[in-house]
Amino acid sequence: MLTNETEDRAISQGALYLWDYFYLSNAPAESESRAWRRIECATIRIRESEQLLRDKYPPAVRVKNAKRVRRAVREIVRLSTEALENLPDREVAVTLGMLEGYSQRIIDTHADEAAAQPLH
Repeated sequence: MLTNETEDRAISQGALYLWDYFYLSNAPAESESRAWRRIECATIRIRESEQLLRDKYPPAVRVKNAKRVRRAVREIVRLSTEALENLPDREVAVTLGMLEGYSQRIIDTHADEAAAQPLH
């Protein structure tokens, strides 16, 4: 099992890797531009939210942002398989799985606490 600090770093690096892959390193085919733009936006949402998944934030903040990350990951998976001519590389799939699993674990672990102490 990873320590919280190691896990946080892995999640941050994963979010950065996705952003780099879809936003900087690769370009879409002309027919993919609309789906690719939605994927780019999803990677930005992941980068904005992943830092709010850490233990130092209240459960309600963590759960809210974990759900946002999970939705963004699922959108990337859906668009990658339905709208792109070529599937992204294997590392993208592994990173997406890691982010979704981590987000789901936060949701499962802290949902009751978050419901008991909602955000205002």
